[in-house]
Amino acid sequence: MKVLSRLVNEKYAMPFAGFMEWICRLIMLYMALCLVLSVMGRQTFTLLMNGKEYKNAYCAQDSPRSGSRMWTVHSDDDITVNAGYGGSIGTGVSAALSLIFALELAPAIVSYWYLGRVFRNVSRGVIFTEKNAAGLLYYGLIQTFIALFVPFLKTTVQRVANRILDCSIYINPDVNIFDNFCFGVAFVVAAYIIHYGIALQDEVDHTI
Repeated sequence: MKVLSRLVNEKYAMPFAGFMEWICRLIMLYMALCLVLSVMGRQTFTLLMNGKEYKNAYCAQDSPRSGSRMWTVHSDDDITVNAGYGGSIGTGVSAALSLIFALELAPAIVSYWYLGRVFRNVSRGVIFTEKNAAGLLYYGLIQTFIALFVPFLKTTVQRVANRILDCSIYINPDVNIFDNFCFGVAFVVAAYIIHYGIALQDEVDHTI
């Protein structure tokens, strides 16, 4: 308990919370930049065309062999586009890949915005408040949503795109449901703990 009390105290917690607020902002900025690059057609994937396989191809390049790989983004999912023989990569493929990419990053940006607000409040000494409980709750719920539903939404977009486009998109989502689900639920429980602590404090205040 003495070691815990030395490590978990206001002297260390508040500055670290302020540091983590900026980390959340940097993560949001990085994710937003990745989304912009994806919309610009600079998201890499494996391309099958004319019987050949091209690694790290992207829609904005003139040909699979040309174009700089700088300022490109790569999804954690294993994505392959089959253009067949004499096929080409059009804006439809780029739009589908950007949507698949955004299905995970867009909710994640929102979740880090809520988490950053919690760190900001803690750095200012505002801890047991409903705003912090709500921030942790929303972060946990969004992370749980990403873990449970986003992989299925990605495959749904893939199936719809394959019905519309001339090319075929194959996606193997990076599924780590158990860890991500437990991570999200942990923040939901933390939100409940803070909310319960606030309720107890209100009871004490009214009793006094």
